[in-house]
Amino acid sequence: AVVVGNSAYDFGEPLRNALNDARLVAGFLRRQGYVVLDRYDLTRRGFEELLREALTEIPLNSEVVFYFAGHGLQIGRKNYLVPVDADLSKPTDVAYETVTLDSVVNILGARSRAQVVILDSCRDNPYGKVEMKAEVSSRLFEGQDGFSPMSAPVNTLLAFSTSPGAVALDGEGENSPFTSALVKAAEANVDAPASSVLEQVRRAVYTSTQGRQVPWESSTLVEPVYFGGAAARSAAMSLPAPAAAPAGGAPRSIIEVAGISDAAPQGKAGPSGAPARLSAPLEREIRIGAALAEALDLPAGGGLEIVSLPDRGRLALSGAEWRPIGLGPVTARELASLSLNPAVGQIPAEGHSGLVTEGFEVIAKGERRRVELSMLADPCDLAAGDHLDPEGVGFVRYPNEIAPAEALAACAAAAEDRPEEGRFQYQKGRALLALRRFDEARAAYDAARKLGHTRAWYATGILEAQRPATTGGEAETRADDKVLVWYVIGSEKGDPYAYHALGKQFLRHENSPALRTQGYDLLTRAIQLGHTFAMNELGWIFLNRESKWHDPERGLRHLRESASRGDIYGYNNLGLYHRNGWAADGEKNMEAALAWFRKASEGGHPNAPSNVGRMYWAGEVTGKKDAIKAIRWYDEGLSRGDAWGGTNAAFIIARAKPQGFGLADAALRAGKAAALRNAGAAEQAQKLLARLKPRQLDRATQMILNEMGAGIAADGAFGRGSAEALARMAAAGGEAVPEGLSPAERLVFAAKLNWATGRFRVDLY
Repeated sequence: AVVVGNSAYDFGEPLRNALNDARLVAGFLRRQGYVVLDRYDLTRRGFEELLREALTEIPLNSEVVFYFAGHGLQIGRKNYLVPVDADLSKPTDVAYETVTLDSVVNILGARSRAQVVILDSCRDNPYGKVEMKAEVSSRLFEGQDGFSPMSAPVNTLLAFSTSPGAVALDGEGENSPFTSALVKAAEANVDAPASSVLEQVRRAVYTSTQGRQVPWESSTLVEPVYFGGAAARSAAMSLPAPAAAPAGGAPRSIIEVAGISDAAPQGKAGPSGAPARLSAPLEREIRIGAALAEALDLPAGGGLEIVSLPDRGRLALSGAEWRPIGLGPVTARELASLSLNPAVGQIPAEGHSGLVTEGFEVIAKGERRRVELSMLADPCDLAAGDHLDPEGVGFVRYPNEIAPAEALAACAAAAEDRPEEGRFQYQKGRALLALRRFDEARAAYDAARKLGHTRAWYATGILEAQRPATTGGEAETRADDKVLVWYVIGSEKGDPYAYHALGKQFLRHENSPALRTQGYDLLTRAIQLGHTFAMNELGWIFLNRESKWHDPERGLRHLRESASRGDIYGYNNLGLYHRNGWAADGEKNMEAALAWFRKASEGGHPNAPSNVGRMYWAGEVTGKKDAIKAIRWYDEGLSRGDAWGGTNAAFIIARAKPQGFGLADAALRAGKAAALRNAGAAEQAQKLLARLKPRQLDRATQMILNEMGAGIAADGAFGRGSAEALARMAAAGGEAVPEGLSPAERLVFAAKLNWATGRFRVDLY
């Protein structure tokens, strides 16, 4: 269950009963055996964190209840939940001030077999008749009281505290009329279907409010769901059992904090009153029962009592009888299957030891003892764990933060040791993709999909989309239909990366208004989870002067939100904003632009170095042109696969003739640029090559061959030795040198061979 109560709003009077209502519901659900994520007075960022936690903590095929007490309103065609810090004074995109109910329903729906969504909101609206931009167009929609009817995924029950467009009452007592009636009816009918309970609630609320409030439901249920004890039993049956223990009955391996060994989770008995210390590998489920009994020196058949819960994680009984464990006694039989499900959040892996801790308290043998569990992440999780991965363990790296060779070694070892664990296969695929070993990466992703790893569907699509970049660099094109299928499946499974990829394709490349609307909704859904790529995409959409959705203020908000979350693409985009004068008044800020570009380049952004080069060549850094520094920055961009880096550096060398560079150096860079996929840069590079002499072109070809290890003289005389070297390099790549190539064509052919053996990171595009 996910329960939210919002009362202390920055605008308007607090909602007197919202926190009481949420606590009442959370307590009832806990008593019925639910794992409850309850949060109070959530800000917009707090909502984002809660949805991320739900994404990674809710097992697939769960039964989920979502309850919200607080302000809600409808804007345009959508319903919105209002965080306590929402500022609706400006008509900018509501994505960063509110949470769309559609997003909540779809995100939770992707993890659940069945879900019940309960909304005791739409109370007095403190914002008045606000006007907001709630769709991809700049059209203003007036905020309305109440919620509007909406569709929902199959097997979903939507329960509203009042009818569409109406306002719910906060109540005169400690709880609202709706929530009070809901918990009373559910407690009295724990084994009754939820739909039957809500019928009783509707009658009770109608009567208690003298007809002023009529609860309303919308259902796509295809099977009965329950609020009470039947729900707990049903949920236990629906959850997948954890992987079987290794031969001999031992659970997964133990970590001694000083090093790794391959034994069972372990605890050592300590002196009376001292903490019971356990250590184990960091997994999504850690069976701690036997180790805990040893650490507490319990007699055979002895149990214990849990008197405080883990700080972040969940205690549960593992296996076929899975159920959460709360405060209270634990029998010896239950202790044997006691497990901890850690909840570590999203931890940047760079520089982290991988050690995380968790604690709770028990009474054992009549004595209160603290249990402290040290958990160490697998080297593969530290090297290649992915952001917002529903099946990850919480350590994260963006592609630019992966060291591919080290990650591959760690993940290949983990996948061999744990062939049943899908995340290791997926993370191995990330390392292989960074190394451009596409077929092996595809095999790893195929294995991860078969093992049920959600992110592997999107990853397969993005891999196939990036294959052409191996020798061609970056190009913004419509994805192949086969790639779109992978994105669609990933979106249906609730992957925020798939939301972004599919939404971008629909919004950029489809002409259907319905698909474009769907694209915007998908990107917004990803943003609600804090996915910065989606923020950058909508930022670009709104800042592009050629777009019919041009809206500078709105676009800037998206970029600032991305950069505030540490995204190198947000950094680079803010640099473009300030350098190009994308503000509504056209104002430019070169100092800010340079700082953002440098920050993006330091993080590994593929195009940011060329953006710095442009500023040096335009005299925007020191007030005068600096050809040498411009070339050096352009060269860095070219090394990352940015064709404009090569084209621009080539033109500077050809025109400005800076000291230390000759026309063969210009030809070298133009040839490399012409071999990449960026059509505009390649066309300009070809024009320059057409003006250069054959000897200059041939020397550039020899220079490229030497980069590949040919060891020939770069003298511009392309004789037998040079031709044989080119033939050897082509054969090593499985190709033959075409007959009748001109010097320029031969140069571009050699450059393509060079790119095919190079190591620029296609996964950064």
